[in-house]
Amino acid sequence: IYAAVDLDVQRAAEEVYVKRLTFPDESGAEVQVQSAMTIMDYNGRVVAMVGGAGEKTTFRGLNRASQSPRQPGSSIKPVSVYAPAIENDTITWSTMVQNYGIRMGSSRWPVNYGGNAGSPNSFVTTQYALQVSYNTVPAQIARELGVSNSLDFLVDDLHFSHLVTDENDPDYDGNYSSICVGGMSEGVTTLEMAAAYAIYGNNGYYY
Repeated sequence: IYAAVDLDVQRAAEEVYVKRLTFPDESGAEVQVQSAMTIMDYNGRVVAMVGGAGEKTTFRGLNRASQSPRQPGSSIKPVSVYAPAIENDTITWSTMVQNYGIRMGSSRWPVNYGGNAGSPNSFVTTQYALQVSYNTVPAQIARELGVSNSLDFLVDDLHFSHLVTDENDPDYDGNYSSICVGGMSEGVTTLEMAAAYAIYGNNGYYY
């Protein structure tokens, strides 16, 4: 039997997760936080995976790394907005984009972390917006690129399998919240995210 696992990496990951190293102080908490991890190489081989925090108590139990999709939040932006926009020549790293929410009905959406709404006269490079994780800039880019194109990129090119692609489904993920700030209906897994992010260190290739 041949496996991709790197036992040294696997042991290191398990050491952190079993002993809950660097986890928050949860003394007195009724329910402890959970977490999972996937580590891949650039050939798409899963060299380590941990499906949950704490001592393993069951055999072939729930593997949160591959079986528990969760909302990714801002970590989705590089692969849901910036990557397809670069791929389609909508932006480059130095493109100046308005740091201001797009119009949603009678209001502007979204605002940045801490309530910073930006302004009509505020323009930043895509590189800076990514660096500080602005919410406004991905919304502006997605409006120009097309939300459906971002969703197609996630599903067709990066193979995210838990996104709702039926336009008639009320949980359809072809919307600004899902694409720009990671508020998906079901979400993504650490396995999917590791594979997607690898394109940045792999000359754009997905494995």
